[in-house]
Amino acid sequence: MDELVSDEDRQRVADAIEKAEAATAAEIVPFVAVQSDTYPAAHWRGGVLGALLVVSGGALLRTGIVPGLTPYLTDLSILAAALVVGLSGALTAAVAPPILRALTPPDEMGRAVYRRAVEVFLERELFDTRDRTGILLFVSLNEHRIEVLADRGIDAQVDETAWTDVSDHIRQGIEDDRLTQGLLNGIERCGRVLDEYGVDAHPDGEDQLANHLRRDDE
Repeated sequence: MDELVSDEDRQRVADAIEKAEAATAAEIVPFVAVQSDTYPAAHWRGGVLGALLVVSGGALLRTGIVPGLTPYLTDLSILAAALVVGLSGALTAAVAPPILRALTPPDEMGRAVYRRAVEVFLERELFDTRDRTGILLFVSLNEHRIEVLADRGIDAQVDETAWTDVSDHIRQGIEDDRLTQGLLNGIERCGRVLDEYGVDAHPDGEDQLANHLRRDDE
């Protein structure tokens, strides 16, 4: 992931967090995951689809539309080809994100990303703030999905629909192949949302969670 986020980018993100948090008690934590789940069901779907295509193609060719092939289309040869292509389909689903997305229903993928976001919130102890004011900006790259999770101290003051706008700002940058810019846009918008809803800073200005980008490979 180093090719997507340089040291300079990480510093820009840290500076954006500091600026967004300057007038609020919230603790903004951006997190980038390559993928939220292995999606084994998608691998099976890829394998079954590949095998079915071979079997269907073999049955069609056996009708004699290509006479020269008919003698070679034995049950064993078709079965062997189905196994090879089925395995290739399963492997392709495992390594090619576009194929993975095509073979995974949106609601299934959405649940997986949300589940991983909750796990990150707990694993990285974003709840460990004085007034439960942690906010996770979770980006799952291969799924092209974003989750914004706010702890109860923020939820009590901010309408949850406001986070849709934050997600949209992040998504726009990512769709333009600019991950860092997407994060910067989302962090800035998050700061504005907190200001609009009057989530004021603590008098002592204590920063309770480090201002840096987290990743699933560190």
